[in-house]
Amino acid sequence: MSYSAFFAGLTALLALSSPSGSESAPDDSFVGEASYYSARFEGKKTAFGEIFCNKHFTAAHRTFAYNTLLEVINLKNGKSVVVRVNDRGPWTKRRMIDISQAAARKLGLMSAGTGSVKVRVVGEDGTLFEKEKNALSAVFHAGMN
Repeated sequence: MSYSAFFAGLTALLALSSPSGSESAPDDSFVGEASYYSARFEGKKTAFGEIFCNKHFTAAHRTFAYNTLLEVINLKNGKSVVVRVNDRGPWTKRRMIDISQAAARKLGLMSAGTGSVKVRVVGEDGTLFEKEKNALSAVFHAGMN
């Protein structure tokens, strides 16, 4: 299964369990400004040596480790997406995270270009934490009944 297909499915499941955008950020999440990569970065190497693709659900963050999985929630509309950290940045202090255009589309940020988001870690080394797997499984199965 491709990364894009995996993250698209994961995003759909997380959308069912995401808190509303009006909720204050708990201790394990961060609130800040997000923007998305312009098309000029397509095909260029990231800080970790990957070839960047705007169709993948990826992100740049200044401190999270390579392959950290992050849930990003648009605080304006409550939409969420899971991205994998594969780059460093953003390099402007007013933004907390840069996301791919695929992620920005899912969050509804394409027209505005930036937006307020809540970010929380949901996995490391490209793998979801067990508690996230269990939460997603419960949400998925509840939706099937």
